[in-house]
Amino acid sequence: MDEPQGILDSFSKHSFHCGEDPGQGQVVKCLNNFLSAIAIAATSEAVLFGLSQGIEMKTILDVVNVSPGRNTASMEKFPNHIMTEKYACGFTTKLLSKDLNLFFQNAKAAGTPLTLAAVLSQILKGADAAMPGSDISRIYDYIREKG
Repeated sequence: MDEPQGILDSFSKHSFHCGEDPGQGQVVKCLNNFLSAIAIAATSEAVLFGLSQGIEMKTILDVVNVSPGRNTASMEKFPNHIMTEKYACGFTTKLLSKDLNLFFQNAKAAGTPLTLAAVLSQILKGADAAMPGSDISRIYDYIREKG
């Protein structure tokens, strides 16, 4: 194992080589954070729809989590932070908004589509303005209240 990889492995659960060009690791970090943000926002809307139809949140999550719609929000954030009202994922809406802005700027420079990122950016900015410094799991509350 080369020395830089050994150093990374000493403090990282998972480390990956993302390419030979500088910044490719940052690209993957940005797109991953975008996907995570989309997952919690989309799951919030889907769960709220299910609740509006009289279905319990636990039932919704039980079905979704053994189906193609499962994601980190439905599997981790909702059961452990939103249903329990702990709201302690450990990452703020402000930081996620900053990360999404990085994704947005870089995707715009690359000329790739930004339809979902534009909508998500408004949600995150709104959530952070309404609940400054809030945990990302509070996106659910913001979407519910904005309704």
